[in-house]
Amino acid sequence: MRVAVIADFLERYNFNQRVLHGVAPYARMHGWELVQFQVREQAGLREAFAGADAILHGVHAYEHDPIFKKTRLPMAGWSASLPVAKWPRAVTDDVAVGRLVAEHLLARGFKHFAFYGDIGGQWVANRKEGFVARAGEAGHSVHLSVTEHPGLPAAQISDWLGALPTPLGLMTAHHPSCTAILTACRALGRGIPRDVAIVTVNNDDLFCEISDPPLSSISLQTDQIGYEAATSLSQLIEGKSDVPLIRLVPPGELVIRQSSDALAFSDPDVVSAMKFIQRQFSSGVATKQVVAQSGLSRGTLDAKFQSLLGRSIAAEIRRMGIEKAKQLLSTTELPMPAVAQHSGYSCARQFSESFRHYTGQTPTGYRRQFRVGATPRK
Repeated sequence: MRVAVIADFLERYNFNQRVLHGVAPYARMHGWELVQFQVREQAGLREAFAGADAILHGVHAYEHDPIFKKTRLPMAGWSASLPVAKWPRAVTDDVAVGRLVAEHLLARGFKHFAFYGDIGGQWVANRKEGFVARAGEAGHSVHLSVTEHPGLPAAQISDWLGALPTPLGLMTAHHPSCTAILTACRALGRGIPRDVAIVTVNNDDLFCEISDPPLSSISLQTDQIGYEAATSLSQLIEGKSDVPLIRLVPPGELVIRQSSDALAFSDPDVVSAMKFIQRQFSSGVATKQVVAQSGLSRGTLDAKFQSLLGRSIAAEIRRMGIEKAKQLLSTTELPMPAVAQHSGYSCARQFSESFRHYTGQTPTGYRRQFRVGATPRK
């Protein structure tokens, strides 16, 4: 079985290359001959289709080409640029991506939100939809700047950003969009994350780490996307008629870096308590310790937490511990006792039971599913 894999594998951020990490093991198991075609121009599509028995593709920019509609070859892909396509696709659940970013910013007290996108595609619309929906559920609106054409004038971006209230929680459609936002913040004298907290998507380690400041970002399960796309293609080759047109792959972990590591609560008592919890919860902080350092009664401080966060002090400690555990499980190889300790639990058993209660998964299962670069699930 000669399977042509068609994409731009020289793209700047290596998304398609990472998808191949999921395609390759599936192809080995099924004895496929993978033939890779580098396509950066529409004319290259004809050569890629010639002599193939089946097609896997991620040519986001050229999906409107008639060859995709006319071919009778079994074909699947991983592009999320079109809202509807006749071939099966495995794509990130981009609505969930937007919701996850909004949830992160809401948990840090932000009440003003913005979404910036400078590229077209259904995936951008879906990320925006999830972000706007989650912010709306919390009673907040979102300021939007979305265009399908990269390269808005810097002055136009600065004018838009400069008119927005602060502190502002801002999501960009993907990490290349961050360059324009970072430049605008510097021109306006707005501090990151003090005035503008930024979260992006794709979690390109190099780009995010060398940015000033380092960027918080959601990692995508690119390996799993490739594996699921290959699964769909295999089912088409076998002649199955019930192959789903869309396989949604959940986003990976939100890796928190300096660009969104801020608290935007209006009440100084809550800010002080939250900072105390962040400093101490790895040592097993308890509600009574948080109350003691605040100088307030437990009832008063709990009421402030309920008003601003919608949960008690104890619930916030648990939430922070679980979020810390998720980050450690998806980005490190620390043994479970160490993950438990850094997440505020006295023993691995207690941690495991709590983690399963709040996430529906065991810590080991979560690590297997969401660890960056993990081998896809069969």
